[in-house]
Amino acid sequence: PVLLLNAMTSSVALIGLLFGGPLLDASVPLPCTLEEGALACDDTLDETSIRAGLELGLWKTLGTTANLYGLSITSADHGAFLIQLTTLIVPAVQGIR
Repeated sequence: PVLLLNAMTSSVALIGLLFGGPLLDASVPLPCTLEEGALACDDTLDETSIRAGLELGLWKTLGTTANLYGLSITSADHGAFLIQLTTLIVPAVQGIR
């Protein structure tokens, strides 16, 4: 059930992005239109942007799946400890780099 839940959540997010994206574009101005003297924005997607987005999406999906699977095979106490531990580890590793 964990992988099914992850697939369903990812599907709902994708559908929301596909249908909600045009609504967001219509209601939120692009940053380049807020600049003085800006005539038009170049908001086209090139191949590099699409490939980068697919790679980031793949890593996010794999990380979420591993997280959900790991939490499904451990106790609630250990799961809560591990999730809260990431709030300490991530900034520490970011600070080291």
